[in-house]
Amino acid sequence: MINILAGSIIKKKIINNTPNFITSVDKIKVNILSGKITVKNLQLTHKQNLFNLTAPKIELNKSFLQLLSANLDTLKKISLTHAYLHINKTNGKENNRSLNNKHNTLFIEHLKLKNCSLIITNKEDTILNLKEININATKAKITPKSKNFTYPFNASKYDISINSVFYNYNKYESLSIKNCYLNNQNISLHNLKIVPKYSKKELQNHLKKERDWISLNCNKLNISNLNIKKNKNTLINCKKITMDSVNLHVYKDKSLPDQNKLKNLYSKSLRELNENVNIDSIFIKKSNITYEEKLNKSEIPGVITFSDINADISNLNNYKPGNSTEINLSSKFLEYADFKFKWNFEILNKNDEFSISGSIKNLNTQSTNRFINPNMNISATGYINELYYTFYGNNYNAYGNMSMTYRDLSLKFKNDEKENKKLVSLLANIFIKNNEDNLKEVKIEVERNQKKSFFNYYWLCLKAGLMDNIL
Repeated sequence: MINILAGSIIKKKIINNTPNFITSVDKIKVNILSGKITVKNLQLTHKQNLFNLTAPKIELNKSFLQLLSANLDTLKKISLTHAYLHINKTNGKENNRSLNNKHNTLFIEHLKLKNCSLIITNKEDTILNLKEININATKAKITPKSKNFTYPFNASKYDISINSVFYNYNKYESLSIKNCYLNNQNISLHNLKIVPKYSKKELQNHLKKERDWISLNCNKLNISNLNIKKNKNTLINCKKITMDSVNLHVYKDKSLPDQNKLKNLYSKSLRELNENVNIDSIFIKKSNITYEEKLNKSEIPGVITFSDINADISNLNNYKPGNSTEINLSSKFLEYADFKFKWNFEILNKNDEFSISGSIKNLNTQSTNRFINPNMNISATGYINELYYTFYGNNYNAYGNMSMTYRDLSLKFKNDEKENKKLVSLLANIFIKNNEDNLKEVKIEVERNQKKSFFNYYWLCLKAGLMDNIL
Protein backbone atom coordinates (compact mmCIF):
# COMPACT_ATOMS: atom_id res chain seq x y z
CA MET A 1 0.00 0.00 0.00
CA ILE A 2 2.83 2.38 0.93
CA ASN A 3 4.65 1.52 -2.31
CA ILE A 4 1.52 2.31 -4.35
CA LEU A 5 1.04 5.62 -2.48
CA ALA A 6 4.68 6.60 -3.09
CA GLY A 7 4.29 5.80 -6.77
CA SER A 8 1.21 7.99 -6.94
CA ILE A 9 3.08 10.88 -5.24
CA ILE A 10 5.98 10.62 -7.68
CA LYS A 11 3.68 10.47 -10.69
CA LYS A 12 1.85 13.58 -9.49
CA LYS A 13 5.19 15.32 -8.87
CA ILE A 14 6.33 14.58 -12.43
CA ILE A 15 3.13 16.02 -13.90
CA ASN A 16 3.13 19.12 -11.62
CA ASN A 17 6.76 19.88 -12.45
CA THR A 18 6.14 19.77 -16.21
CA PRO A 19 3.27 22.25 -16.82
CA ASN A 20 4.43 22.99 -20.37
CA PHE A 21 4.37 19.32 -21.34
CA ILE A 22 1.85 16.67 -22.17
CA THR A 23 2.99 13.89 -19.84
CA SER A 24 2.08 10.24 -19.87
CA VAL A 25 3.41 7.34 -17.80
CA ASP A 26 2.28 3.73 -18.14
CA LYS A 27 3.45 2.55 -14.75
CA ILE A 28 5.58 3.62 -11.78
CA LYS A 29 6.78 0.84 -9.51
CA VAL A 30 8.25 1.75 -6.11
CA ASN A 31 10.12 -0.25 -3.48
CA ILE A 32 10.20 1.78 -0.25
CA LEU A 33 12.77 -0.43 1.46
CA SER A 34 15.35 -0.36 -1.33
CA GLY A 35 14.44 3.13 -2.58
CA LYS A 36 14.14 1.84 -6.13
CA ILE A 37 11.74 3.45 -8.61
CA THR A 38 10.97 1.97 -12.04
CA VAL A 39 9.18 4.15 -14.58
CA LYS A 40 7.84 2.48 -17.68
CA ASN A 41 7.00 4.22 -20.95
CA LEU A 42 7.46 7.84 -19.91
CA GLN A 43 6.44 10.29 -22.63
CA LEU A 44 7.11 14.04 -22.30
CA THR A 45 5.91 16.16 -25.22
CA HIS A 46 6.26 19.93 -25.12
CA LYS A 47 3.00 21.70 -25.87
CA GLN A 48 4.74 23.86 -28.50
CA ASN A 49 6.66 20.89 -29.89
CA LEU A 50 10.05 22.12 -28.64
CA PHE A 51 10.97 19.01 -26.70
CA ASN A 52 10.06 15.35 -26.80
CA LEU A 53 11.34 12.57 -24.53
CA THR A 54 10.45 8.93 -24.92
CA ALA A 55 11.84 6.57 -22.30
CA PRO A 56 10.65 2.93 -22.34
CA LYS A 57 12.36 2.24 -19.01
CA ILE A 58 13.85 4.45 -16.29
CA GLU A 59 15.27 3.09 -13.05
CA LEU A 60 16.25 5.35 -10.14
CA ASN A 61 17.27 4.99 -6.51
CA LYS A 62 16.68 7.42 -3.64
CA SER A 63 16.77 7.35 0.14
CA PHE A 64 13.54 6.63 2.05
CA LEU A 65 12.82 10.26 3.13
CA GLN A 66 13.62 11.69 -0.32
CA LEU A 67 11.42 9.07 -1.89
CA LEU A 68 8.41 10.11 0.18
CA SER A 69 8.97 13.81 -0.62
CA ALA A 70 9.40 12.97 -4.29
CA ASN A 71 12.35 15.37 -4.42
CA LEU A 72 14.26 14.39 -7.52
CA ASP A 73 17.18 16.85 -7.23
CA THR A 74 19.51 14.21 -5.76
CA LEU A 75 19.54 10.59 -6.88
CA LYS A 76 21.60 7.59 -5.84
CA LYS A 77 21.22 6.00 -9.25
CA ILE A 78 19.42 6.56 -12.53
CA SER A 79 19.40 4.22 -15.50
CA LEU A 80 17.77 4.88 -18.89
CA THR A 81 17.46 2.27 -21.62
CA HIS A 82 16.60 3.09 -25.25
CA ALA A 83 15.58 6.65 -24.34
CA TYR A 84 15.04 9.08 -27.23
CA LEU A 85 15.30 12.85 -26.78
CA HIS A 86 14.34 15.32 -29.51
CA ILE A 87 14.97 19.05 -29.02
CA ASN A 88 13.49 21.41 -31.60
CA LYS A 89 15.36 24.73 -31.48
CA THR A 90 13.45 27.78 -32.71
CA ASN A 91 14.13 31.48 -32.89
CA GLY A 92 11.09 32.43 -30.85
CA LYS A 93 12.16 33.86 -27.48
CA GLU A 94 8.85 33.05 -25.86
CA ASN A 95 9.10 29.45 -26.96
CA ASN A 96 12.64 29.14 -25.63
CA ARG A 97 11.61 30.69 -22.30
CA SER A 98 8.91 28.10 -21.88
CA LEU A 99 11.48 25.35 -22.33
CA ASN A 100 14.13 26.89 -20.09
CA ASN A 101 12.20 27.04 -16.83
CA LYS A 102 14.34 27.38 -13.73
CA HIS A 103 15.50 24.04 -12.35
CA ASN A 104 17.99 23.11 -9.66
CA THR A 105 21.21 21.26 -10.37
CA LEU A 106 20.68 17.51 -10.46
CA PHE A 107 23.20 15.35 -8.57
CA ILE A 108 23.40 11.65 -9.45
CA GLU A 109 25.65 9.21 -7.61
CA HIS A 110 25.57 6.73 -10.49
CA LEU A 111 24.27 7.55 -13.99
CA LYS A 112 23.82 4.89 -16.66
CA LEU A 113 22.49 5.27 -20.22
CA LYS A 114 22.17 2.34 -22.58
CA ASN A 115 21.52 2.68 -26.33
CA CYS A 116 19.95 6.13 -26.06
CA SER A 117 19.57 8.76 -28.80
CA LEU A 118 19.61 12.55 -29.02
CA ILE A 119 18.55 14.70 -31.96
CA ILE A 120 18.49 18.50 -32.14
CA THR A 121 16.72 20.19 -35.05
CA ASN A 122 15.67 23.65 -36.16
CA LYS A 123 13.05 24.73 -38.69
CA GLU A 124 15.23 23.81 -41.66
CA ASP A 125 17.52 20.95 -40.75
CA THR A 126 19.09 18.54 -38.27
CA ILE A 127 21.78 20.24 -36.16
CA LEU A 128 22.99 17.29 -34.08
CA ASN A 129 22.21 13.59 -34.15
CA LEU A 130 23.75 11.12 -31.67
CA LYS A 131 22.87 7.44 -31.92
CA GLU A 132 23.44 4.56 -29.49
CA ILE A 133 24.72 6.67 -26.60
CA ASN A 134 26.11 4.64 -23.70
CA ILE A 135 27.18 6.41 -20.49
CA ASN A 136 28.48 5.05 -17.21
CA ALA A 137 29.23 7.90 -14.77
CA THR A 138 29.73 8.33 -11.03
CA LYS A 139 29.07 11.49 -8.99
CA ALA A 140 27.49 13.18 -11.97
CA LYS A 141 26.22 16.76 -11.93
CA ILE A 142 23.78 18.11 -14.51
CA THR A 143 23.49 21.91 -14.43
CA PRO A 144 20.74 23.87 -16.21
CA LYS A 145 21.70 26.64 -18.63
CA SER A 146 22.56 29.88 -16.87
CA LYS A 147 24.88 32.86 -17.17
CA ASN A 148 27.41 31.30 -14.79
CA PHE A 149 27.35 27.70 -15.92
CA THR A 150 30.56 26.13 -17.26
CA TYR A 151 29.54 22.75 -18.60
CA PRO A 152 26.01 21.27 -18.38
CA PHE A 153 27.43 17.83 -17.52
CA ASN A 154 30.28 16.89 -15.21
CA ALA A 155 31.27 13.75 -13.32
CA SER A 156 34.16 12.54 -11.18
CA LYS A 157 34.46 9.50 -13.45
CA TYR A 158 32.74 8.69 -16.72
CA ASP A 159 32.94 6.41 -19.75
CA ILE A 160 30.96 7.41 -22.82
CA SER A 161 30.57 5.69 -26.17
CA ILE A 162 28.50 6.95 -29.11
CA ASN A 163 28.04 4.75 -32.15
CA SER A 164 27.22 7.55 -34.60
CA VAL A 165 27.70 11.34 -34.48
CA PHE A 166 26.38 13.84 -37.02
CA TYR A 167 26.93 17.58 -36.53
CA ASN A 168 25.67 20.14 -39.03
CA TYR A 169 28.06 22.91 -38.03
CA ASN A 170 27.77 25.40 -40.90
CA LYS A 171 26.14 26.10 -44.27
CA TYR A 172 28.82 24.37 -46.29
CA GLU A 173 30.06 21.31 -44.39
CA SER A 174 28.87 18.76 -41.87
CA LEU A 175 30.85 16.52 -39.52
CA SER A 176 30.32 12.82 -38.92
CA ILE A 177 32.00 10.26 -36.66
CA LYS A 178 31.40 6.53 -36.86
CA ASN A 179 32.46 5.64 -33.30
CA CYS A 180 33.31 7.95 -30.42
CA TYR A 181 34.76 6.91 -27.06
CA LEU A 182 35.67 9.24 -24.23
CA ASN A 183 36.39 9.28 -20.52
CA ASN A 184 37.81 11.83 -18.07
CA GLN A 185 41.16 12.06 -19.82
CA ASN A 186 41.03 10.38 -23.24
CA ILE A 187 39.03 10.71 -26.46
CA SER A 188 39.07 8.27 -29.38
CA LEU A 189 37.26 9.06 -32.64
CA HIS A 190 36.96 6.63 -35.55
CA ASN A 191 36.17 7.45 -39.16
CA LEU A 192 35.88 11.20 -38.63
CA LYS A 193 34.72 13.07 -41.74
CA ILE A 194 34.15 16.66 -42.80
CA VAL A 195 31.69 16.31 -45.65
CA PRO A 196 30.99 19.14 -48.14
CA LYS A 197 27.30 19.77 -48.84
CA TYR A 198 27.93 20.87 -52.41
CA SER A 199 30.14 19.75 -55.26
CA LYS A 200 33.11 21.97 -56.11
CA LYS A 201 31.20 23.56 -58.95
CA GLU A 202 27.90 23.93 -57.04
CA LEU A 203 29.59 25.66 -54.12
CA GLN A 204 30.50 28.67 -56.27
CA ASN A 205 26.77 29.33 -56.88
CA HIS A 206 26.27 29.77 -53.11
CA LEU A 207 29.15 32.16 -52.54
CA LYS A 208 29.71 35.88 -53.04
CA LYS A 209 33.40 35.74 -52.13
CA GLU A 210 36.12 33.15 -52.43
CA ARG A 211 35.90 30.20 -50.01
CA ASP A 212 37.70 26.85 -49.96
CA TRP A 213 35.86 23.62 -50.74
CA ILE A 214 37.03 21.13 -48.09
CA SER A 215 36.71 17.38 -47.67
CA LEU A 216 38.46 15.48 -44.87
CA ASN A 217 38.60 11.84 -43.78
CA CYS A 218 40.48 10.72 -40.68
CA ASN A 219 40.59 7.02 -39.93
CA LYS A 220 41.42 7.49 -36.25
CA LEU A 221 42.00 10.43 -33.90
CA ASN A 222 43.20 9.88 -30.32
CA ILE A 223 43.51 12.57 -27.64
CA SER A 224 45.44 11.46 -24.54
CA ASN A 225 45.60 12.93 -21.03
CA LEU A 226 43.18 15.75 -21.74
CA ASN A 227 42.39 18.10 -18.88
CA ILE A 228 40.04 21.09 -19.24
CA LYS A 229 39.68 23.67 -16.45
CA LYS A 230 37.55 26.77 -16.50
CA ASN A 231 38.12 29.72 -14.20
CA LYS A 232 38.52 33.19 -15.71
CA ASN A 233 39.88 31.59 -18.87
CA THR A 234 39.45 28.06 -20.13
CA LEU A 235 42.69 26.09 -19.79
CA ILE A 236 43.13 23.10 -22.12
CA ASN A 237 46.03 20.79 -21.31
CA CYS A 238 46.75 17.75 -23.44
CA LYS A 239 49.67 15.32 -23.50
CA LYS A 240 49.29 13.90 -27.00
CA ILE A 241 47.06 13.99 -30.10
CA THR A 242 47.48 11.33 -32.79
CA MET A 243 45.83 11.48 -36.21
CA ASP A 244 46.11 8.38 -38.37
CA SER A 245 45.41 8.12 -42.13
CA VAL A 246 44.09 11.61 -42.78
CA ASN A 247 43.01 12.49 -46.32
CA LEU A 248 42.49 16.23 -46.85
CA HIS A 249 41.23 17.64 -50.15
CA VAL A 250 41.11 21.42 -50.63
CA TYR A 251 39.81 23.14 -53.75
CA LYS A 252 40.09 26.90 -54.34
CA ASP A 253 38.22 28.61 -57.18
CA LYS A 254 39.69 32.07 -57.64
CA SER A 255 37.02 33.21 -60.09
CA LEU A 256 35.16 34.83 -57.18
CA PRO A 257 36.46 37.97 -55.42
CA ASP A 258 38.96 37.41 -52.62
CA GLN A 259 37.91 38.01 -49.00
CA ASN A 260 40.19 41.08 -49.16
CA LYS A 261 40.95 41.14 -45.44
CA LEU A 262 44.12 40.85 -43.41
CA LYS A 263 45.12 37.26 -42.66
CA ASN A 264 47.03 36.53 -39.48
CA LEU A 265 50.03 34.29 -39.36
CA TYR A 266 49.33 31.15 -37.33
CA SER A 267 51.31 32.40 -34.32
CA LYS A 268 49.02 35.41 -33.97
CA SER A 269 45.84 33.36 -34.48
CA LEU A 270 46.92 30.96 -31.72
CA ARG A 271 47.98 33.84 -29.47
CA GLU A 272 44.55 35.46 -29.77
CA LEU A 273 42.51 32.37 -28.91
CA ASN A 274 40.04 32.85 -26.05
CA GLU A 275 41.33 29.63 -24.49
CA ASN A 276 44.75 28.94 -22.99
CA VAL A 277 46.10 25.87 -24.80
CA ASN A 278 49.00 23.60 -23.93
CA ILE A 279 49.48 20.52 -26.14
CA ASP A 280 52.76 18.63 -25.70
CA SER A 281 52.73 16.65 -28.95
CA ILE A 282 50.65 16.15 -32.10
CA PHE A 283 51.45 13.26 -34.44
CA ILE A 284 50.08 12.86 -37.98
CA LYS A 285 50.69 9.48 -39.63
CA LYS A 286 50.33 8.08 -43.16
CA SER A 287 48.27 10.99 -44.45
CA ASN A 288 47.63 12.73 -47.77
CA ILE A 289 46.81 16.26 -48.96
CA THR A 290 45.44 17.23 -52.38
CA TYR A 291 45.29 20.93 -53.18
CA GLU A 292 43.54 22.25 -56.31
CA GLU A 293 43.46 25.85 -57.49
CA LYS A 294 41.54 27.23 -60.44
CA LEU A 295 42.21 30.68 -61.88
CA ASN A 296 39.76 32.76 -63.92
CA LYS A 297 41.32 31.89 -67.23
CA SER A 298 42.05 28.20 -66.65
CA GLU A 299 39.67 25.52 -67.83
CA ILE A 300 41.00 22.93 -65.40
CA PRO A 301 42.41 23.44 -61.90
CA GLY A 302 46.06 23.06 -61.05
CA VAL A 303 46.79 20.17 -58.68
CA ILE A 304 49.48 19.61 -56.02
CA THR A 305 49.67 16.43 -53.92
CA PHE A 306 51.51 15.42 -50.75
CA SER A 307 51.30 11.71 -49.92
CA ASP A 308 52.55 9.46 -47.12
CA ILE A 309 52.77 12.45 -44.78
CA ASN A 310 54.29 11.87 -41.36
CA ALA A 311 54.49 14.90 -39.09
CA ASP A 312 55.01 15.83 -35.47
CA ILE A 313 54.18 19.12 -33.76
CA SER A 314 55.68 19.80 -30.36
CA ASN A 315 55.02 22.36 -27.65
CA LEU A 316 51.85 24.06 -28.89
CA ASN A 317 51.43 26.56 -26.06
CA ASN A 318 49.83 30.01 -26.22
CA TYR A 319 50.20 31.26 -22.64
CA LYS A 320 53.69 30.30 -21.35
CA PRO A 321 56.42 32.68 -22.63
CA GLY A 322 59.70 31.38 -23.98
CA ASN A 323 58.26 28.26 -25.60
CA SER A 324 58.99 27.56 -29.25
CA THR A 325 56.58 25.47 -31.32
CA GLU A 326 58.26 23.11 -33.77
CA ILE A 327 56.73 21.28 -36.74
CA ASN A 328 58.59 18.52 -38.58
CA LEU A 329 57.08 16.94 -41.69
CA SER A 330 58.17 14.45 -44.32
CA SER A 331 56.20 13.24 -47.34
CA LYS A 332 56.21 12.34 -50.99
CA PHE A 333 55.67 15.43 -53.15
CA LEU A 334 53.80 14.84 -56.41
CA GLU A 335 54.02 11.07 -55.77
CA TYR A 336 57.76 10.49 -56.14
CA ALA A 337 59.85 13.40 -54.85
CA ASP A 338 61.12 13.39 -51.27
CA PHE A 339 59.90 16.42 -49.31
CA LYS A 340 61.04 17.51 -45.82
CA PHE A 341 59.90 20.57 -43.90
CA LYS A 342 60.81 22.08 -40.50
CA TRP A 343 59.02 25.12 -39.08
CA ASN A 344 59.69 26.97 -35.82
CA PHE A 345 57.79 29.89 -34.30
CA GLU A 346 57.12 31.33 -30.85
CA ILE A 347 53.40 31.95 -30.36
CA LEU A 348 53.83 34.74 -27.81
CA ASN A 349 56.35 36.61 -29.96
CA LYS A 350 54.32 39.62 -31.14
CA ASN A 351 56.65 40.16 -34.08
CA ASP A 352 55.46 36.75 -35.35
CA GLU A 353 59.00 35.69 -36.20
CA PHE A 354 59.52 32.23 -37.68
CA SER A 355 62.07 30.04 -39.40
CA ILE A 356 61.50 27.40 -42.08
CA SER A 357 63.97 24.94 -43.52
CA GLY A 358 63.54 21.95 -45.77
CA SER A 359 64.50 20.00 -48.84
CA ILE A 360 63.11 18.48 -52.04
CA LYS A 361 64.92 15.60 -53.75
CA ASN A 362 64.45 13.63 -56.97
CA LEU A 363 61.75 15.85 -58.48
CA ASN A 364 60.76 15.19 -62.08
CA THR A 365 59.56 18.66 -63.04
CA GLN A 366 57.04 17.23 -65.52
CA SER A 367 54.98 16.20 -62.48
CA THR A 368 54.62 19.90 -61.56
CA ASN A 369 52.87 20.64 -64.86
CA ARG A 370 49.51 19.63 -63.38
CA PHE A 371 49.76 22.80 -61.28
CA ILE A 372 51.95 25.29 -63.16
CA ASN A 373 50.51 24.63 -66.62
CA PRO A 374 46.90 25.77 -65.97
CA ASN A 375 47.79 28.41 -63.38
CA MET A 376 51.05 29.92 -64.67
CA ASN A 377 50.94 29.10 -68.42
CA ILE A 378 54.25 27.25 -68.11
CA SER A 379 55.25 23.63 -68.68
CA ALA A 380 58.53 22.16 -67.50
CA THR A 381 60.78 19.20 -68.25
CA GLY A 382 63.94 18.01 -66.52
CA TYR A 383 64.94 17.07 -63.00
CA ILE A 384 65.72 18.80 -59.72
CA ASN A 385 68.19 16.47 -58.01
CA GLU A 386 68.49 18.32 -54.71
CA LEU A 387 67.01 21.52 -53.31
CA TYR A 388 67.70 22.92 -49.83
CA TYR A 389 66.37 26.11 -48.27
CA THR A 390 66.29 28.10 -45.03
CA PHE A 391 64.00 31.10 -44.60
CA TYR A 392 63.54 33.55 -41.72
CA GLY A 393 60.59 35.90 -41.55
CA ASN A 394 57.94 37.84 -39.71
CA ASN A 395 54.58 39.36 -40.59
CA TYR A 396 56.15 41.79 -43.07
CA ASN A 397 59.10 40.26 -44.90
CA ALA A 398 61.25 37.15 -45.18
CA TYR A 399 64.84 36.44 -46.21
CA GLY A 400 67.07 33.41 -46.50
CA ASN A 401 68.92 31.18 -48.93
CA MET A 402 68.32 28.31 -51.32
CA SER A 403 70.73 25.93 -53.03
CA MET A 404 69.97 23.28 -55.65
CA THR A 405 71.27 20.98 -58.37
CA TYR A 406 69.32 20.14 -61.52
CA ARG A 407 69.72 18.68 -65.03
CA ASP A 408 68.05 18.92 -68.44
CA LEU A 409 65.75 21.65 -67.16
CA SER A 410 63.67 23.58 -69.72
CA LEU A 411 60.54 25.71 -69.69
CA LYS A 412 57.83 26.28 -72.28
CA PHE A 413 55.52 29.27 -72.05
CA LYS A 414 51.92 29.13 -73.25
CA ASN A 415 50.75 32.12 -75.25
CA ASP A 416 47.95 32.89 -77.67
CA GLU A 417 50.47 34.01 -80.27
CA LYS A 418 52.63 31.06 -81.36
CA GLU A 419 55.62 33.14 -82.41
CA ASN A 420 55.72 35.01 -79.09
CA LYS A 421 55.42 31.73 -77.21
CA LYS A 422 58.39 30.23 -79.08
CA LEU A 423 60.49 33.35 -78.58
CA VAL A 424 59.83 33.61 -74.82
CA SER A 425 60.55 29.89 -74.33
CA LEU A 426 63.75 30.11 -76.36
CA LEU A 427 65.04 33.13 -74.43
CA ALA A 428 64.24 31.53 -71.09
CA ASN A 429 66.00 28.27 -71.94
CA ILE A 430 69.11 30.07 -73.21
CA PHE A 431 69.68 31.29 -69.65
CA ILE A 432 68.95 27.94 -67.95
CA LYS A 433 72.19 26.02 -67.50
CA ASN A 434 72.61 22.53 -66.17
CA ASN A 435 73.90 22.49 -62.60
CA GLU A 436 74.10 18.79 -61.86
CA ASP A 437 77.15 18.53 -59.59
CA ASN A 438 77.60 21.68 -57.50
CA LEU A 439 75.02 23.19 -55.20
CA LYS A 440 74.44 26.79 -56.20
CA GLU A 441 73.34 29.00 -53.30
CA VAL A 442 71.31 32.16 -53.79
CA LYS A 443 69.94 34.72 -51.34
CA ILE A 444 66.25 35.61 -51.33
CA GLU A 445 64.18 38.40 -49.87
CA VAL A 446 60.42 38.78 -50.28
CA GLU A 447 57.66 40.98 -48.92
CA ARG A 448 54.50 39.44 -47.53
CA ASN A 449 51.05 40.25 -48.90
CA GLN A 450 49.16 40.38 -45.59
CA LYS A 451 45.87 39.59 -47.32
CA LYS A 452 47.24 36.22 -48.41
CA SER A 453 47.80 33.07 -46.38
CA PHE A 454 51.01 31.88 -44.75
CA PHE A 455 51.39 29.24 -47.46
CA ASN A 456 51.26 31.92 -50.15
CA TYR A 457 54.10 33.63 -48.23
CA TYR A 458 56.05 30.34 -48.15
CA TRP A 459 55.50 29.88 -51.92
CA LEU A 460 56.84 33.38 -52.64
CA CYS A 461 60.05 32.42 -50.83
CA LEU A 462 60.39 29.17 -52.78
CA LYS A 463 59.58 30.90 -56.07
CA ALA A 464 62.22 33.60 -55.51
CA GLY A 465 64.87 31.00 -54.78
CA LEU A 466 63.94 28.86 -57.79
CA MET A 467 64.00 31.75 -60.25
CA ASP A 468 67.35 33.03 -58.97
CA ASN A 469 68.86 29.55 -59.16
CA ILE A 470 67.86 28.60 -62.70
CA LEU A 471 67.98 31.99 -64.48
